[in-house]
Amino acid sequence: MPSDLQLIDGFERLREEFAQSNPGYAPPTALPPVGASEGWVVEAWIQAAAGGRGAAAALAAQPRRVRALARAILAGEPPPTSAGNPWPAALLDQAAHVPQGLEQARRGGLWPLNESAPARSLIEEVRAWRKALPGLGGLRGWRFLERLGRPVIVPVMALRRFFWRLGLLEEISAGHCSESMLVSLIERLRRLTNLSAETLGLLLRWHLGGTRDLAGGRWCVKQPRCALCPLRPGCTWVRFHPAPPLEGAARPDRRLLATLSARVVAEKQDQLQESELLAIVLERGSVGGDVLGLAETLLRRFGGLRGMEHAAIAELAQTPGISVGRAIRLKAALELGRRLAECALQQGDAIACSKDVWRAYRHRFRDLPQEHFVILLLDAKNRVLHDQIVSKGTLTGSLAHPREVFQGAIRHAAAGVILMHNHPSGDPNPSAEDRTVTTRLKDAGEILGIRVLDHIILGADHYYSFKDEGRM
Repeated sequence: MPSDLQLIDGFERLREEFAQSNPGYAPPTALPPVGASEGWVVEAWIQAAAGGRGAAAALAAQPRRVRALARAILAGEPPPTSAGNPWPAALLDQAAHVPQGLEQARRGGLWPLNESAPARSLIEEVRAWRKALPGLGGLRGWRFLERLGRPVIVPVMALRRFFWRLGLLEEISAGHCSESMLVSLIERLRRLTNLSAETLGLLLRWHLGGTRDLAGGRWCVKQPRCALCPLRPGCTWVRFHPAPPLEGAARPDRRLLATLSARVVAEKQDQLQESELLAIVLERGSVGGDVLGLAETLLRRFGGLRGMEHAAIAELAQTPGISVGRAIRLKAALELGRRLAECALQQGDAIACSKDVWRAYRHRFRDLPQEHFVILLLDAKNRVLHDQIVSKGTLTGSLAHPREVFQGAIRHAAAGVILMHNHPSGDPNPSAEDRTVTTRLKDAGEILGIRVLDHIILGADHYYSFKDEGRM
């Protein structure tokens, strides 16, 4: 199941893709205000009760015909005759009950909608209208609310399939997927994305193939185009369904890389997944496959970037789509990243907190098999003078004698020091020996007039600061 952050980021990408594919697009003119007239409600009912979205679209092109039938229904008159395209008999039978249903809706506070109307959720509102008016079962009730101008996203089957692929639904059949469940998922998306129902509905229709008049989109259709989908990083379907071979893979690769490159140009590279950054480095996929799929295959096969860093070039080249030349480029890129991560604090850099030290040294000592005891020498303004490895210990402890620790501090005329060592186990919690060494070195520093500002223990994914914990 995708996390909230993955959903937020995915829909942000979806909106960016829509804007790039349809620059200057203006949504259709808003519907007349709810409560404008009884005729408007009856017209909305005709549009919804006449059939699915296709039938509603056909009727939308005949507004005068729909309006004439609405007037006849309200007046209790026979429907206007039409030789070319007569109204369905079932619709006309139901129409006889519409005036009575409108009166029931008025008594129930459904109509007209105004500020004094009782607050209802959308699921309560559609159920109340179904009791009042005939022919609004299933999706027709939601299309009726949509025609009224309510903030509704119709829960069509394509939307159920989309939620199921994402991992938000376990089943998509009507028996296991209730309307209330779908509406709650839609409301969750609205809250997370902070999009109006109109905008979110447009993006979903565009994504699910329901907007043929707009460019781009149509990824999550019956045969999903996962290679290009902006929601791919958080999608459960992609994890268990490798993307099928693509005809002319170079074209979708170019489009995908253009999108990823645009995010780098916008300085949003920190929002990209590891697979997407790797896809930019690879530039193209394997024969019959997309570049993002190849990047994900590499990460799965070697257990992430660290596994790829430790793999030999020959091992990388065994992956379909990775030649020896591409493997060499990958190793070079990973080496550059490793060297950047190992860039310690430079002379003159100021240290404001323990996190500054953690960020600068975490990668340098993370994978070492032995403990390394390091000191940072600082001037009176906590600026770095020098760093020095004092000792290398065993897997169980380090040697940190005051003579070796403060010898360099005296030579560089340091006003203070920060002690630091790594735990090869990955757990940064201090041992009894760590606490004893810290106390002894702090006392020695006081005698020499050199402040011991902190002792930081580096773990695999987090650190321990004696100062932050109030033990200095």
